[in-house]
Amino acid sequence: MGVGVFSEVGELLCIITKNEDLNKERIGITLCNILTHAKKITEKIGFGRTEFILIESETGSFLAINSLKTKINLILFLGRNSNIPKAKMLLQKSVMHLEKRG
Repeated sequence: MGVGVFSEVGELLCIITKNEDLNKERIGITLCNILTHAKKITEKIGFGRTEFILIESETGSFLAINSLKTKINLILFLGRNSNIPKAKMLLQKSVMHLEKRG
């Protein structure tokens, strides 16, 4: 488990995780690219703006959110049995807090 803060282009700003297997330099760029493409696709098909990305793998999940005002991406690295709705709520609150601080 852990959290990462990345610029809108995937530049690593801060990451806190005990998982040494994560490629910290690559993860931000990759997930930010996925978030960018998802936004384009959902807007293109008339489904609105993408708010979250959830990727589940055999060892855990990634939950990503973008803040339009601060132009950063927050990414949670979650264990296999994590509470996704609670994690999503945490991300939403974090983004609201960051946007208030500007």
